[in-house]
Amino acid sequence: MFQCVHFWGWRSLESSSGQGHTKTDKEMTVFQTSMCSILTQKKPAVLYGFFLETMSYVKNDLLRIRIAACKLAGIIVKQLSVHYLKKLDWPALRNSLQELQLDSDPGVRKAALETLKVLDSCSQHWQLALGLP
Repeated sequence: MFQCVHFWGWRSLESSSGQGHTKTDKEMTVFQTSMCSILTQKKPAVLYGFFLETMSYVKNDLLRIRIAACKLAGIIVKQLSVHYLKKLDWPALRNSLQELQLDSDPGVRKAALETLKVLDSCSQHWQLALGLP
């Protein structure tokens, strides 16, 4: 598992220029989304573990790692099944991402905001699926 996350992280950092979306950034997003989709079907527990590990990097000292972690977390959470969405500590996740809204780097703030929007959307979907208010 570590080797795969390590690979994703390095590939993301190699392609990260700190500026807008490049073709390579989009290719990485497509790759990560595809891998997450496969893991959702084949090994959902591994994908859940990736998500938890990814969230530990949002507090990293390097801004490119914080950005990559936020982006990957958003991609992963979109793919998690309701079973694993129910296991998430939603308040802690929101707090971590809201703290990043105070980050000095606008790229980190943007990535955190995008991931917060994904979390909100996923939270609403699983609550509706369970018939919760």
